[in-house]
Amino acid sequence: VFTEFPGGYKEKVDINETCNNNTITLDRAEDAIPMFSAELFDEMILYFDSKIKDVVLNLGPFCYKKSEWIKTMQSTTGETSKIEVHEPQVVNGRNIYFGEWRAGSSPPVREGRGICVYSDNTFYEGLWKNDKREGVGRLIIDTGHVCQGSFKKDKLCGFGVKVYASGEKIKGYFYDNLLNGDGIKISVDNDILKGNFEKGKISGDGAELLYQNGD
Repeated sequence: VFTEFPGGYKEKVDINETCNNNTITLDRAEDAIPMFSAELFDEMILYFDSKIKDVVLNLGPFCYKKSEWIKTMQSTTGETSKIEVHEPQVVNGRNIYFGEWRAGSSPPVREGRGICVYSDNTFYEGLWKNDKREGVGRLIIDTGHVCQGSFKKDKLCGFGVKVYASGEKIKGYFYDNLLNGDGIKISVDNDILKGNFEKGKISGDGAELLYQNGD
């Protein structure tokens, strides 16, 4: 079942799939594939601060459904002949980018698959369009905060998950980095709240406490 939300269409959240407290993956029944090769993953780790390195090594390479990869790549990059690959480059004077660029663009425009290590130790691996994070990807902050899912113009927009360093998790449909639609919140104490969210807050009378620790 699909319902409208700001920015596109969405599926209803699968409760059985979303309540796994030990995962942040968006993969379902289909096999997942890494976004980048093990060799590139090993190379980019050399640029990390020790904190972000520990987080990335603990999570491992970003993986997601192959069908989603194909769909997103087609809508994001178009013909592969329009994409070219360069050696790692410094972007905006301080960030390091590995990956694909729009062919012939001047100044260079990030487009396609790419990895960016930011000067503040934020790390993104995923798809790009028009020099912004767009398509499936994963954003990691050195505090341990992780955002994974669909991005649009650098922000989480579509189906995704956020895992905070505290252990709190939120999963569902996002718009402008906030839950906006069907979603689930899992507290540090593993209380699970399901409902419809608007701008990050539960809305309406449909909220349902699926599980409360100690009950």
